[in-house]
Amino acid sequence: MGGLGNQLFQLFNLISYAETHRQEFMIEEVPVAREDRPFYWDTFLAPLRKYLKPPVALPVYQETGFQYAPLQSYRLIQQPFKLFGYFQSYKYFQKNEHVVFEHIQLKETLAQTREKYPFDYTDFISMHFRVGDYKYLQEHHPVLPLSYYTSALNVMMRMTSARRVLYFYEEGDKEHVDGYIRLLKPLFPDMCFISIDTTIPDYEQLALMSCCSHQIIANSTFSWWGGYFNTTPDKIVTYPSKWFGPAQAKDTSDLFPTTWIKI
Repeated sequence: MGGLGNQLFQLFNLISYAETHRQEFMIEEVPVAREDRPFYWDTFLAPLRKYLKPPVALPVYQETGFQYAPLQSYRLIQQPFKLFGYFQSYKYFQKNEHVVFEHIQLKETLAQTREKYPFDYTDFISMHFRVGDYKYLQEHHPVLPLSYYTSALNVMMRMTSARRVLYFYEEGDKEHVDGYIRLLKPLFPDMCFISIDTTIPDYEQLALMSCCSHQIIANSTFSWWGGYFNTTPDKIVTYPSKWFGPAQAKDTSDLFPTTWIKI
């Protein structure tokens, strides 16, 4: 299922499809394949634990490609089946997002996060750096250049009153990120840059991202959800035009809501 960001796309598609066709859904309980790709049934996704079921043999409906492709109506299939794929487009679930938000108890989770980490998130920008294994996978997942963050911050300066930046990264990438921040500070003297506490669990960091007023996301489904879970009507979300490297020439036009700003 991948990391948390990928898991959320799969689950949102599943629940939205079931809602549209008035069908029950189940989530196949499988073992964790990698230690760095855990499931979140005891934490962020605990409200969905009741839907976990042992694997069963069923026909598989496989995603046809990266671009959005409407799923076949259940009336035509007329039998239980498994969904297989990434389904990385908001178009799979946008019309039912409020239902899925209720299923995962998003409102309650964000409120609990604000209470646990009391902070004035008003006029804050979340900014995400995704480095990690991307350093070794540049042909597939490029590490974003400093110019992306410079351009995104310029957009925020023009379009918002926010002047405080809460930036997110993994502890192992601290040296890389510190280098970027050192270069950004003199370019944006009116901005206050604050580092996230990297010991905070990743799912809580995701919630903290979405508590901010605006988001500068990386080429990462993790921070994509940080932008999507921010339900503030006047939010500004920027995303990089270069999402994949040349070895993965995928059309990402269906990945981003039309109100988000491409850099």
